[in-house]
Amino acid sequence: LAEEMAKWERCGEEESVALEHEREKLAEEWEKVEAKSAEVEKEEERLSLEKEILAAQSLQGEFVRTQAARAQDELDRGSKDLQDQRRKLASERESFAAEAASFTEEIEKVSATLEAEKAALVAQKAEVEAGGGAETQ
Repeated sequence: LAEEMAKWERCGEEESVALEHEREKLAEEWEKVEAKSAEVEKEEERLSLEKEILAAQSLQGEFVRTQAARAQDELDRGSKDLQDQRRKLASERESFAAEAASFTEEIEKVSATLEAEKAALVAQKAEVEAGGGAETQ
């Protein structure tokens, strides 16, 4: 019985050693799994950050496109306003030119009339002087 007990004890110790060895192997495997899990988590975080960066860049790109479109609209409106102002100024210039031509024509008519009246007065003066000179003789 003592031999049988010793045999069972040795088997139990061997089994215990084998189980301890197996537990150590499992612990090592567990550590490897934990390390791999930590790597996977880090990679997930990195990918998540990359995804957020890409989303932010996309939003930034959309913002830039929107701002560019707004700036283009403002430039188009400004260009149209300038063209409208040019047309208005050209129209006013033409109107002033026509008015100036009309005034020039009126001035020429008045000047011609004044010249004619002056000539008539000079002729009349000459007649008066000629008539007054004849009376004096």
